[in-house]
Amino acid sequence: MNLKIILPLVCLVMVSHFKVNSQDSLKTFIAKRGDGIINVLRSHGMNVTKYYEEFLVLNKGNFRKGSELHLGRTYYLPDAPDSFEQMGRKIEIVSKVESPIFTKDLFYIRKKDNSLEETVYYMVFDESKSNATTDSYAENYDVARDMAKELLRHGAKVYLIENAINEKIDLGEYIAIINRLYLKNNGKYQRLLVMNLNESARMISSKLTLAHYDKSKEGQKLAVNISKIFQNQNVLKKSSEAYTKVFNDKTNLYLAKNVMPAMTFIQTESDTSVVKNYQNSENTKISFSDIILKGILQDYTNLKFEEN
Repeated sequence: MNLKIILPLVCLVMVSHFKVNSQDSLKTFIAKRGDGIINVLRSHGMNVTKYYEEFLVLNKGNFRKGSELHLGRTYYLPDAPDSFEQMGRKIEIVSKVESPIFTKDLFYIRKKDNSLEETVYYMVFDESKSNATTDSYAENYDVARDMAKELLRHGAKVYLIENAINEKIDLGEYIAIINRLYLKNNGKYQRLLVMNLNESARMISSKLTLAHYDKSKEGQKLAVNISKIFQNQNVLKKSSEAYTKVFNDKTNLYLAKNVMPAMTFIQTESDTSVVKNYQNSENTKISFSDIILKGILQDYTNLKFEEN
């Protein structure tokens, strides 16, 4: 038996087997009219520069004129854990189904920088109240998407924990899901934002309450940094009365005591006087999500400065 001949053949078979198995786990798509490598990668939230060559290798022999896709053929997509599709996830509490926050919108999201790299943010919106409406749910969900989009652009990972409108909150489910993800992302900077927003939050026309659990220094720092940004913009004002009620609520207190990531509570209430001040402000183009993001960036920057 000639080992010099057999060994290379065995290695070739092993490599081919590995390639087939690895491709079996990859997502595929069928090329449609107008598809090109760049727009396909962007439509799945991938960095074109990083994954272009890998796409060519994965689909070798399946192009015409060098890099054009064949209409109707099946193509493999690179495994991209840093894509916006994988970095922005939503989890439905009842069904436990996890899926991308963004699908069709991925093409239009562009990375700005890596200032929030190695950070993870969990967003919980309280839509379980008996007076929740379809309109308020849609409004709050739009705010959540705006915030998630901005966090992704700066390199963060985002989890949106969803609860169906008027569905009774099962705190145990919330806590179990958040803590499981916290352990999965162990070693990263992780924060939980619990939000109770009114319909006008998007237009920055509300009283603002920022609260944190007394025993959480990290939650306090995030609340303080976000508060400073709002004060600098001179748009929203704090509701001190509401602040004292946040953790008198047994639900909020139980959540704060049992979740692993530091928690900051954000609540808004309609306030006509703030609407008037806002309309006379020079900051009419600044959105609620933009201001929250500035506070988050400030919080993380301060932390990195303290560590150094």
